[in-house]
Amino acid sequence: MDGLHEFLLDTGLVSRDALLRATELASEQGESLDKMLVRGGFVSADDVRRALAAVHGVPLVRLEPHLLSFEDLILIPEPMSRAHMAIAYASGPRGVEVAVLDLDDVPVLERQLAPRTLAVRLTDQTSMKRALLHYQKLLKEQYGAVFAAELGVLQTAQAAGDADHSAAVVDAAARVLDTLLRHALVHQAHEVVLQPHDAVHVRYRMHDAWYDAMTLPLQALPPLVARARTLASMSANEVFSHGRFSVHEEGTMDKRVSVGVHITPMSHASGSVHSLAFTLAHDTVRRGSSLSSLSCRLRITDELRHALQHQHGLILVCGPMGAGKTSMLYTLLDECSSPHKSLATVETAVQTHLPAVSHMEVREEYGVSSASCFRAQLRQGANVVMIDCPLDAELVEVALHAANRGTLVLLGIHASSAAEGIEELMRMGVSTDLLASVFTASVGVARIPALCQASKISYTLSRDEQHFLEEGVLVKDVLADLKTDRVTDSSAAWKDISLWAPASCDGCDRGFTGTIGIQEVISATATLSHLIRQGADASAFARDAHQSGAQTLAEDALYKAVQGRVAATDVLTVARG
Repeated sequence: MDGLHEFLLDTGLVSRDALLRATELASEQGESLDKMLVRGGFVSADDVRRALAAVHGVPLVRLEPHLLSFEDLILIPEPMSRAHMAIAYASGPRGVEVAVLDLDDVPVLERQLAPRTLAVRLTDQTSMKRALLHYQKLLKEQYGAVFAAELGVLQTAQAAGDADHSAAVVDAAARVLDTLLRHALVHQAHEVVLQPHDAVHVRYRMHDAWYDAMTLPLQALPPLVARARTLASMSANEVFSHGRFSVHEEGTMDKRVSVGVHITPMSHASGSVHSLAFTLAHDTVRRGSSLSSLSCRLRITDELRHALQHQHGLILVCGPMGAGKTSMLYTLLDECSSPHKSLATVETAVQTHLPAVSHMEVREEYGVSSASCFRAQLRQGANVVMIDCPLDAELVEVALHAANRGTLVLLGIHASSAAEGIEELMRMGVSTDLLASVFTASVGVARIPALCQASKISYTLSRDEQHFLEEGVLVKDVLADLKTDRVTDSSAAWKDISLWAPASCDGCDRGFTGTIGIQEVISATATLSHLIRQGADASAFARDAHQSGAQTLAEDALYKAVQGRVAATDVLTVARG
């Protein structure tokens, strides 16, 4: 951090000797310099923050609580805001301005806010503390009164020895549970767990992390468990209870949320108690998105539909967090829909309930593993199984053998490209012979900003940019596709093609309106199968696909740039990887 060294010395915030000592300690303990400066007492946290803001060119802001709206704040759920000391304080059609204390927390916030653009600001500890208190005050005003009143009823009933059968207790438990679920939904939680300890600890899962949400008194848990049993039509005699009910989204009558209920007995100092868990999924009860709605062009659509014609095999869907893997998986599953096929899923949390599809959720904490879910779906006769959950060696092995025996497996995998998805699967120790025999296709997906059509302006590539594209992208193949699809004139030359840049207007956010999907497909070939058996890497798979005429994410982005749907600079960014 040369810039940080210079800034601290130039401003006199720390002496040269002290800075040298802090640098040595940071190196010895494997810690960043900025954190060591604070932990070692060399300089205050706010002074380091001001230095980092100057060095990185990140604006330093002071948050005014009275100017913070609940609509902006809730973009980062309060438990996440509290855990990462981050406040969303302003938002537009595409971007969100977020104040943080630590730049290391930015990747978590980017996943939460995707596909919106994150505009990072630094703030001081006093501002952050006041903003979080204001956030908590707004939540208390909205939900606190109900919790306080109804929990008081439960406590009074407990003291009077009438905690089980009183109508007042039943009504109070219903209102507490309803408020809790609304609170979880407004925080965009995927799962809610109520665990009995000294009190009932309520935790929310958002993406792949758990956050402490609140605590409830222990005596509130039995009535809440009883209420959940009633809603999910569970028998009181079941030891491990699983069920489901649905609720309306707050403020709507047509949008519903499917609530999975899991009740598990636990040992506790007070005697026999239960833990209570909910999984939340928007129950849209609709068909999946179409390939065209995912912005797939004709070439990609044809390649995907050709891959789906196979009665068995393995199709990978690859992309980083927020790239659109789940949307693509659901869409491919829906494309397989037929009266003669049985479709099923294995998911971390059900995102969309498709008609005539058997959905299963992985519940590792209850011994319901992803592999056991997959086997259960096979026993039910599934012809096509979509897998959208963290992968482990057992699940992958079972899936590959099923693909070899007659099941079409759609497998989501965290990788940045179609070629890297194949390599990532090989890293899990699968049999390369088996993988080569079942591999059907690998689909790479990503999302990039979509240009505002009302304000875009023409963009001319510089000589260096043009040379870079011609070196790294199959420009001639993209141009041929543009002519085939009649996007450009059949006589057009590459030099005649126009690209575009963003320009702001009242209806967009700095020239952009949301995001658009880009895709690539690597299909099975004899050469690719040979490379898999040899244990080749992603670069070898990509070269083979390139030689076979497959187009990359960058080439799909260039096609859409010529259409005027994405900016020329974003094509260059994708091409650079």
